Amino acid sequence: MNKQLIAVGIILVLLVVGFSGCTQKGTNVDTAEMSKFVGVWKASEYDIHIFSRDGTCKYLNVLGRYGLENGQVTVNLDNGQKYMYYYHFSDNNTVLTLTHVDRGYTTIYTKQQ
Repeated sequence: MNKQLIAVGIILVLLVVGFSGCTQKGTNVDTAEMSKFVGVWKASEYDIHIFSRDGTCKYLNVLGRYGLENGQVTVNLDNGQKYMYYYHFSDNNTVLTLTHVDRGYTTIYTKQQ
């Protein structure tokens, strides 16, 4: 009986240690900041970003995922394209300014929904 309890205890410790390693290290995601992105953002008739609560997005009619880190938003589209922007919210979080990290161009989006 004692050997079974010891074995169960060891298994529990291993499970706890194993599952604690399932978090993403080095990434601090501010969910309040992420929630600012949720919605439809429009710069022109064709330049529209759609950000969802679950981290998925749509840009130029291509689905993908987005995430925040170090003051930047990264958009990874399913077609292999990747965009990294510095971002800034204004007008009570209804205006989103995205500046491409590598190319430096800036686009201003207005929240639609």
